[in-house]
Amino acid sequence: MNFTTLAIIHFLACITPGPALMYALDVLAKTNLKNATKVVLGITIGNALEIILSVMGISILAKSARKYPAFFYLACACLLFYLGTKSLVGVFNKTKTTKQINSNKYILTGFTITMFNPKALIFWSFMLAPIVVNYTATGKLLTGIYFISMTFVLIFLDVYLASIFKEKMIKSLKYIQAFFGIAMVGFGVLMLFKALV
Repeated sequence: MNFTTLAIIHFLACITPGPALMYALDVLAKTNLKNATKVVLGITIGNALEIILSVMGISILAKSARKYPAFFYLACACLLFYLGTKSLVGVFNKTKTTKQINSNKYILTGFTITMFNPKALIFWSFMLAPIVVNYTATGKLLTGIYFISMTFVLIFLDVYLASIFKEKMIKSLKYIQAFFGIAMVGFGVLMLFKALV
């Protein structure tokens, strides 16, 4: 898996309505852009910690990745199928779980949602495996900085665009969620193909 593929998958993951992004959009709908940006900052800090933990853990598995690359592609395919189907199932879920909180806690809540979302750590572990195996220390550092900064930029862009089109975005959120669910399943098929070939 090359860097471009990883960047595309990361892009889709950042703009796909998962629990953290849905929470940020919910905060935007209920309050304002400033509070939603605090949630995005918390999500970014959580992802940064997960990237560091993933790189440390992947280093142990790096030799296995070279011996058994099909396993890692298969695991990535399973994760993408999970993300895609979870997003598609969310289209039909009508329950709301967020509640009003003190504005000082938005960063912590975004961080907590990210850290207690097991798919995020699994996502980073499998997505960063090729980088840990094939990149130098400088390449790993630059890639980590890229993914951390792009996480903030892409999720903030989601929230910012939603603030511009607040009324229309809230009404069309289910369609957007369905589109990206299908896209993640498509990438899962691609990873499954790579695992079998």
